[in-house]
Amino acid sequence: SEGSQYLRTFFSLMHQIFRKIIGLSLLFLSFYFALSALQWHQKYEDGKGEYEELAQENTEKPKTEADNGTKMDPYMKIDWGKLKGQNSDLVGWIVMDPNVNYPVVQGEDNAYYLHRGFNRGYNINGCIFMSSNNSPDWTDPNTIVYGHNMRNGSMFGTNSKYMSKKYIKKHPYFYIYTEDGRYIYEIFNTMTVQDASDAYEYFFETEDDFSDYLEKIQKNSSVMLKEKWPDVKDHIVTLSTCTAHGQLRFLIQGKLSRYEKDPYMQKAGS
Repeated sequence: SEGSQYLRTFFSLMHQIFRKIIGLSLLFLSFYFALSALQWHQKYEDGKGEYEELAQENTEKPKTEADNGTKMDPYMKIDWGKLKGQNSDLVGWIVMDPNVNYPVVQGEDNAYYLHRGFNRGYNINGCIFMSSNNSPDWTDPNTIVYGHNMRNGSMFGTNSKYMSKKYIKKHPYFYIYTEDGRYIYEIFNTMTVQDASDAYEYFFETEDDFSDYLEKIQKNSSVMLKEKWPDVKDHIVTLSTCTAHGQLRFLIQGKLSRYEKDPYMQKAGS
């Protein structure tokens, strides 16, 4: 009938319109997500660029090992005066394979530098920062250092490489530079823990308390180097970053192996 034909035509037209609306909506959503991804990528790159520029302008590695008269790895020259002029919260500079090369700051709390860069402006990467509970001179039995696990591999975004004992043995140290010299830490442990784990303990009233702590982390260890394990006289640094699994955190722990005075400061004073 004429009425039935009219309805069929109407529903056919509505179906075509509906399909066009869905198509346009999907196209719009694709454009929106692509634009958002581009914007986030730019934020990551801008954040990364701030630190690359900071390192280029304020640090200098000797061209050869002979430049500082040693067969060991070259000592990095750092312009502490210039850096502290930019941010008085500076407490050190960390270097670690494969690409960790950043200033370390300490805020009044452990939230301030989560999304602030070294110059205290917004930076999606945040800063590498020492726990506000620790002594800024790196003398605590356990000093906690936090950094984001960034998707582009910046900050502590490549720390998961240390889940391999083979990688640790190839890259056994990380370095903390200060105004007076550098602390060389030998990696002895990595593990994945909850964010409220006992691994974050930093203050110990007695050596027995510290010994108990070392026993606790040994039980939770993912990759442990027993021959490098610290004793109660040692000082350790715990590097902490987030994982893709909610409240889980990945930790790298190193014990102080040796301390070297800044050779550039000695030359300046001679």
